[in-house]
Amino acid sequence: MIMAAVRALNEPSGSSKAAISKYMATNYPNVSSSNSTVLLLRLLKEGGSIVMDKHCYKLPSLTVSKKGQK
Repeated sequence: MIMAAVRALNEPSGSSKAAISKYMATNYPNVSSSNSTVLLLRLLKEGGSIVMDKHCYKLPSLTVSKKGQK
């Protein structure tokens, strides 16, 4: 749900916790606790599924580095 929120918000500089929580409250009314959102954001960040930049969350880029290519 969180990754879907970040994808749907599609903000170039990333999405804030508040924006993600608001999106989830609007689109997933059965999920009520914002504490679980914060916990999941932290776990996703630690697992590398989401990247944090300047207090905003983004999906990691899927670019392949050209290092070592001939």
